[in-house]
Amino acid sequence: MDAQNGTLVVQMYAYESNGQPTFYLASGALQNDRFSAPLMRYSGGRYFGSGPRSGAEAGSPGNVNVRFTSGTTGFITFPNEPEVAISRFNFGYAFAPASLKGIWTLTSFGSEGMLADAVEFTRLEDATANGNGIMVSPNGLFGCEHQVRGQLAGGVLCESPRV
Repeated sequence: MDAQNGTLVVQMYAYESNGQPTFYLASGALQNDRFSAPLMRYSGGRYFGSGPRSGAEAGSPGNVNVRFTSGTTGFITFPNEPEVAISRFNFGYAFAPASLKGIWTLTSFGSEGMLADAVEFTRLEDATANGNGIMVSPNGLFGCEHQVRGQLAGGVLCESPRV
């Protein structure tokens, strides 16, 4: 699944009820964090060792629906299946507390306009109930933590833990 410039593409490889492997593809507009399009079935294309061959569209079992709840989480519904939660699969970088170590620029937009600050995280403190360890500033007045469970799982929560 990939979204670029307002277009979402969903592709998957699955099996029919008879065991036949099948390739599926859907694409269309992503609007207001939602997507719905026919999940098209394809068959016939190139296989290892074959010459050039084009796959052919072979109908659709129905629409695939996606609704995103954040930049990395959401829900998907395939034809004839219940809605299930989805999240970006993180395989290249661990959610290790030490990955937050270093100097960070924090920017916010609000009623006071744009505010920006830089903070350095230098040491690790204990984990909260939903995190894996807070990296804090040298004076301990500000910290950020990877959220590994709960509603914010997959995100980073920053706060002033000692104020």
